[in-house]
Amino acid sequence: MRKDILLVKHCYDINWAKELNEILGTIFLDPFKFTEKTYLPGRTQQMRYEAKLIEYMRSNKITKLFFVNYTDDFSNNFIKAGFVKEIYGILHSSNNQIGDVGTDVRLKDYENGIVKMATKLFTNSQFLSDYIQTPTIALGLPINNDFKKPNMSDKIIFNQRLALEKGLNSLYEIDEKYNDRIVISSPKGNLSCIPKLKNKFKHFYFKIPYDQYQTILSQCGFVISFANLENFGTSIHEAITKGLCPLVIRNDTTCHKEVIIDELLFDDVNDLQNKIDDLTNNPNKKRELILKQQAFSSKYKKDNYIKNLLEQL
Repeated sequence: MRKDILLVKHCYDINWAKELNEILGTIFLDPFKFTEKTYLPGRTQQMRYEAKLIEYMRSNKITKLFFVNYTDDFSNNFIKAGFVKEIYGILHSSNNQIGDVGTDVRLKDYENGIVKMATKLFTNSQFLSDYIQTPTIALGLPINNDFKKPNMSDKIIFNQRLALEKGLNSLYEIDEKYNDRIVISSPKGNLSCIPKLKNKFKHFYFKIPYDQYQTILSQCGFVISFANLENFGTSIHEAITKGLCPLVIRNDTTCHKEVIIDELLFDDVNDLQNKIDDLTNNPNKKRELILKQQAFSSKYKKDNYIKNLLEQL
């Protein structure tokens, strides 16, 4: 544990931030515990939190920081305070990535400047690291330690945002014979596409409670992704830990080839449907590939991730 390093948590109300705050709060100094009311959609809460951290650092002679979300939450106020000597953090995206939903090309120069101020930075994938204008270490993100046994259900889930960068339009290309097997369970996204998706897929869920989503996920045996921009694939990895078989599009604009085994990558919708048919008709092959992917993904297990992170500090 590194209780000499103060954790700067991310205050935005998004699940990955909450989970990462909790995990990193067990290994770094975390003097201000968050509640649900702590998480707000805007920047005001982060600024108040930052002021409390600086005062805590001054009072307790802390000189090292670790940012849960470095690009968004880095602040010159920590530098101007005068006593910060070491800065660490995680980069989840880059303004050098054209097409990312969070990209703002006006901030490229700002990002390229602040990343050089850090002592050491970590990313979700080597794919993302290649966009960062300073050396970084690709660690992935932590996922559940417990992997479930292979799920042999023939149901297919799409569990990502309803957004163009998640390959939304490819859902409309899927042959009708798969419609009854496909489940759409999306946490957020483009509202205008919902009527068309509901008309095509009778199993459609949007912004449902987490427990209900977990139940639906556990009833599926495949998870699919058409994403054309991805730096890790949190929802896909969650499904992998639950024993689902991931089928993910092969491209050069995501980290897919880095995090998913080659046998589970597809080239287009026709190739996806062929793989679904093959693995549905050959359950032993499906089981073997799920276990192979889980073995490949085990480096991201929470305990392994923490071990790798601490070794790099």
